[in-house]
Amino acid sequence: MKRQLLFVIAFLLCFNLVYCQETSNKGKKSFASTLSSNKLKSSTKNKNRNIVDLGYGFAETENNYDNQAFVSFSRLWGIGDYLHIGIGTSFNFFMSKTSPTKDDQIDFFTLPIFLDVRYSVIPLYKADFSPVFAMKAGYSLFSSSFIFQPSIIGRYLVTENLALSLSASYSYFKHMKAEFNMMGESDYKPKQSITFGFGIEF
Repeated sequence: MKRQLLFVIAFLLCFNLVYCQETSNKGKKSFASTLSSNKLKSSTKNKNRNIVDLGYGFAETENNYDNQAFVSFSRLWGIGDYLHIGIGTSFNFFMSKTSPTKDDQIDFFTLPIFLDVRYSVIPLYKADFSPVFAMKAGYSLFSSSFIFQPSIIGRYLVTENLALSLSASYSYFKHMKAEFNMMGESDYKPKQSITFGFGIEF
């Protein structure tokens, strides 16, 4: 009888311990889910977004592959849960590696104004992380060239008002006339480039 009583007491203690542990875990998950849900819901209160991107890459020119650095700013407006459309501008700086001396190095830049279209694979309010497909198309007055830039972006929501992103982009340049660098007219013409960027969204 004592053994049976001890067995029942031990069983009840184990059952109570397991039940309390499960209840505690559910409470923690519920609290974490609530915080995440609040963050995601708050991030969709204002679908208008400002995005600053900066990065580095490699450009194909007439005779060589050169370095390219850029910084861009976009203002986007949300259309539904997946699509954002806006306008922006960027400063693209090309550094030639064709010359062995720094004094003869050719520096070339473009300053386009572009249309920025971005499509989120997952609605922004359903996940902290979302893959994004983007397309920029614009025209640079200083270099008289059209620019087309498709990108693949990984976006992560940090807080309700801040998101970070990493991107890989391909750029194609269509030139309309002779190019100009900082020293005057030049035959230096970037044709295409591959760049990798880091973005801040607020």
